[in-house]
Amino acid sequence: LHRLIVMSATLDRSELEAYLRPCESVRSEGRAHPVEVSYIENRLANSGQPIWELAAQATAEALAQQPEGHALVFMPGAYEIGKTIAALGSRLSARAFELLPLHSELSAADQDRAVEGGDRRKVIVATNVAETSLTIDNVRLVVDSGQARVARYDPARGINTLWIEKISGASAKQRAGRAGRTAPGRAVRLWSERE
Repeated sequence: LHRLIVMSATLDRSELEAYLRPCESVRSEGRAHPVEVSYIENRLANSGQPIWELAAQATAEALAQQPEGHALVFMPGAYEIGKTIAALGSRLSARAFELLPLHSELSAADQDRAVEGGDRRKVIVATNVAETSLTIDNVRLVVDSGQARVARYDPARGINTLWIEKISGASAKQRAGRAGRTAPGRAVRLWSERE
């Protein structure tokens, strides 16, 4: 007997059920805490500032209003992660916060540092690896660039390459939900609500 199980927190269940008919559907509500979602102002979203500067500013402002828990900042790749950590370093106290990258190019030990406990609040700047494949305990703030690096074929050069693209609504929802895993949280999206 073989079974196929499809699971997702953001899947459109009705379409999948119709496609896989006849199938059984099981719904588990799980435990989710409320997440307050906010957007940056339109003038900031269109200011031309690098995404890492917008992220650092939004993160520092949100952490000043949120006295507990860790922050998870989503960036498209390692380059943007490095720039974001540098921008955060000039805005946050090293005594109060530990700034950590999280992406697939890091060693296993460095990746573990981001998800393990510590004596300071963490600001983890990650790629979309932190969107679905792991849960970091006590994240109360998510700052979302709205971008991801995606592999695409470039016909002009005849090679596969990585492009920075806007994420889907389902990905934005999944990312925001990371702030509500263990307690109520907040998500700041680095695009305007109109976008």
